[in-house]
Amino acid sequence: HSHYFCSTQQPSMKLNVSLFLAACLASASAFNVPTAPVVHDSLVSLRHPSVQTLASFRCQTALTLKASSSSVAVAEDVTSPRKISLYNSLSRTKEPFEPLDESKVTMYTCGPTVYDFAHVGNFRAFLTYDVLKRALLYFGYDVDHICNLTDVDDKIIARCDREDIGLIELTRKFEGLFLDDLDALNIIRAREYPRATDHIPEMVQLIKDLEERGLAYQSEEGSWYFNVGAKEGYGQRLVQLDIDNMQTGASGAGSARGTDADEYDADKVGARDFALWKAFKPDFDRDDA
Repeated sequence: HSHYFCSTQQPSMKLNVSLFLAACLASASAFNVPTAPVVHDSLVSLRHPSVQTLASFRCQTALTLKASSSSVAVAEDVTSPRKISLYNSLSRTKEPFEPLDESKVTMYTCGPTVYDFAHVGNFRAFLTYDVLKRALLYFGYDVDHICNLTDVDDKIIARCDREDIGLIELTRKFEGLFLDDLDALNIIRAREYPRATDHIPEMVQLIKDLEERGLAYQSEEGSWYFNVGAKEGYGQRLVQLDIDNMQTGASGAGSARGTDADEYDADKVGARDFALWKAFKPDFDRDDA
């Protein structure tokens, strides 16, 4: 996870990021990817200092490939996709990669919440996606990549209020800057970047489906939560949580504001439950959100 590599509280942050990029360079060398140092004029568009440093490092280590799939090197002897193995975090073993379609890979990745400039922690994740995608392309797979954009949440609303600006104006601004930064880092763009606000009806239907299966409930405030306790084995396969010692309200943050935002406990039934849909709060929310 990006926070492991890039938390500002981690004294080894610079070393970890450097080691990660060194691994990227090694993988490029292993794939015989043609590399040539390129200094991008667009580096000036990287507003967060940590991302400027990351982009500069990537350029200096000759990892900067043109940001289009057509420029990605493909193994010379590839007539059909090569068989590769990937580490499965569920089984904790390396396993043969077997896509549903023999030659096509569909790839969905989590994008940013567009309320501020992206930082080095964010781009550590996006660089990971890029390295994986380049490897798949190199070995002959057709990769169809989608990356979502979260363009409505509490942080966005708070910044809109603070700067007296409309939600669309704010989110489109940081959405554009994020895409500019992807280009400056030579990250191959996804085919599409769907916005959360463009898919509200599908979200509503999904929550209704979960409720019918007993996996979602409505709080007294009117918000909807995923009922983790009703899903057998949830949170015990990919991670090993000490569920018995988890306590609702342990952070103390919920009482500070009295709402059920994602980062607060408030009206949840279980300590691990998470918000699916937040009720409108007249003293906080906006009509355009």
